[in-house]
Amino acid sequence: MVTAVAAFLDLDRQAQLRFDASLQAREITIMRIEDDQDIFRQAPAKRVGNTNTAPVTFTFDDLKSARAAAPKVSQAYLLEYESLLKQQDLASEIRVAAVTPDYLSAAQVKLQSGSLFTESDFRESRNLMLLYPATARLLELNGDPVGQSVVFNGTPGQPEYLIVGIIAASESSTNYDALIPYGTVSRTLPNANISSIRSLKFAVANPAQLPEARAELAAFAAASWGLDRVSVRSGLDDRVFRTRQRVTSLIIAVFASVGLVVASLNIMNLMLTRVLKTQRMLGIYRTLGATRSALRNQVLSDALLLGSLGGLVGIPAGYGLLAAYNRFLDTNLAFNLTLSPMAILIGIGLAVGMSLLFGLYPAILAARVRVVETLRSF
Repeated sequence: MVTAVAAFLDLDRQAQLRFDASLQAREITIMRIEDDQDIFRQAPAKRVGNTNTAPVTFTFDDLKSARAAAPKVSQAYLLEYESLLKQQDLASEIRVAAVTPDYLSAAQVKLQSGSLFTESDFRESRNLMLLYPATARLLELNGDPVGQSVVFNGTPGQPEYLIVGIIAASESSTNYDALIPYGTVSRTLPNANISSIRSLKFAVANPAQLPEARAELAAFAAASWGLDRVSVRSGLDDRVFRTRQRVTSLIIAVFASVGLVVASLNIMNLMLTRVLKTQRMLGIYRTLGATRSALRNQVLSDALLLGSLGGLVGIPAGYGLLAAYNRFLDTNLAFNLTLSPMAILIGIGLAVGMSLLFGLYPAILAARVRVVETLRSF
């Protein structure tokens, strides 16, 4: 049980490490109030004043102006998502992200083969694509995907896309399956409109710069559109959610500690019962020359064995908890959490340590068995 709980509590550490290393931790988004659906907001987003006001639409000039107004910003880019079908079935669906040049450097996209998009690819709106190895398998591309073309017959009006690069599998903590130049979005993605940009995205080089950059962009947004019409969101908001997750983890830790104490008391009662039932045998051992320390060590060895077996049994239970979490409970993370070696070591260490601690009193009691009293009992 201890190992299983330690595995579950390690979720917070893993999630925080993954989040800090992701673009999400360095990203700021200016979006329309209508599109801000974050359920973790401190207050609900809503438009005030004239409800007939047309929704905000952004332009490329707005992106450039916002970046110029925020010196802490390192990259400014656009991002549009669309689902494409290779065939007329959902099994062949992939999620494509159409991006502008700065996104590649902001997300630090790395390739295992091929090449990234060039400035001319964006400028000339070429039908090119970067995808993951798993996406290539989904599209049933044989051999080296680089240089091959793919057509999404299941999505009307789609041209051929030339695959120019394979994204490194280590970059899989994203929510898209492939990348295309943003310049192609107006004529290749049926639900997108390049003249109606719904959000502007920015990134800082270091997460520590996020508060200042967000303040700069918020001032620009307030002056340009008003904060009753647009929302400025960043990784700081996700950290609020992470803080709440950490509180949840602490609550789990409290209940786990109670369970640990109860389990340890059970171990102590088990060892006490065993010592009391074997007092005559322990006395015989003493008569035959066994020392007090030998008897004490024997009981502690039993406690050590019991704790070790319990910790090892908890490992598959930990895997089961994480599998259930990844499959049914987690809706915020774009990656699966695993049972880390640290969680296993902590879990087994706690199991063994508590078993030895609560087995100490029975061990001392066993070492105090009197030879005379044992002989009188015969």
